[in-house]
Amino acid sequence: MTKPLQRLGLVQNFALLLGIPAPAGAHDRATERRAASATTFSHAAALFAVFVLFFSTTLGFAATVTTAGNGNWNSTTVNAPWPGGTVPATTDNVIIRAGDSVTVTANATINSITFNNASAIAATLTVNTGVILTVTAGVTLQNSATLNTSATIAGAGTLNCASVTTGGNTLPTAGTTTSTLTSTISSLAMSASLTVRAQKNGVPINQATFAFASGAVSVGGSAVLNADSGAVATLTLATGAATGTLTLPGATPFSTPGAGTATFTANGTGATVVYSGAAQTVKFVTYKHLTLSGSGVKTLTSIATISGNLTLSGTATATTAIALAISGNLDVGAGTTFTVAGFNITVTGTTSVTGTLTHSSLTGTKTY
Repeated sequence: MTKPLQRLGLVQNFALLLGIPAPAGAHDRATERRAASATTFSHAAALFAVFVLFFSTTLGFAATVTTAGNGNWNSTTVNAPWPGGTVPATTDNVIIRAGDSVTVTANATINSITFNNASAIAATLTVNTGVILTVTAGVTLQNSATLNTSATIAGAGTLNCASVTTGGNTLPTAGTTTSTLTSTISSLAMSASLTVRAQKNGVPINQATFAFASGAVSVGGSAVLNADSGAVATLTLATGAATGTLTLPGATPFSTPGAGTATFTANGTGATVVYSGAAQTVKFVTYKHLTLSGSGVKTLTSIATISGNLTLSGTATATTAIALAISGNLDVGAGTTFTVAGFNITVTGTTSVTGTLTHSSLTGTKTY
């Protein structure tokens, strides 16, 4: 608070200089009224100046800062990456131009980050080892009316934000375009939702994808796969290294509000999906590794294939809803309950039970 108070003292002294006293020897009432009015006006102007200066320097105002090249987040080199070499304030909104690369080398906070749609050249945001980038609002990859757009969030650090959005910013006007946001960062945590928005505008289509290649991604709200009829919104773990761990603690892990195709590909070669909340519905897809943790009932719907391991932990309970083939191991952890209903079950790997494994029906072949 030292600098704002110093500024306030300077402005108060300046305000005193603005006072206009009555001229010496002038005693008529008209002169006194004019002098009083002038003095009042001057004092009001000075107080207004104090208000503007004090609150603008103390509270600050958000700006939108667009990169002008490549560079480190805290660099003060002109146009590498910030115009004028001015590092954005914590309340600012940052736009990373298509083709630019920004590296975060020390902990930083910003209001929002947008990868723009200025060209088809990919942009990159890298967060280094041991570094945390906090985004108060959201991270967005814009789609283009006529171009493919793409960006990558990378590095061995952590990015915490409210939400992540791919596509849905601009109506497509020509052919079929794509908007693809790729995550390879060690940790990407969203307190709210991940939205993948695919659009169709008559014939032109923009297909939107969140490509999760490696690291850990947590979606506190819902993964919203929203596609117009004829378009495709995709969340895939079967890209790049295909070793990512997706954690879904929300009560509604997935939302598919559009009339188009919502695709969730969960069977990357080393991919794991963790349903870590309370009562949750497990989306009907083929999984590589599936973990049911947290608490409450995990509704398995029509899940028939787990090509890796099925693990239960916490106090989760689950019941098969169809014949189930587990190509890896089955681990029913302490405090959990796994019920095999009247369907076949085949576990190719090892079955480990420290919780409760029950068969609710003699129907079906049980192979462990």
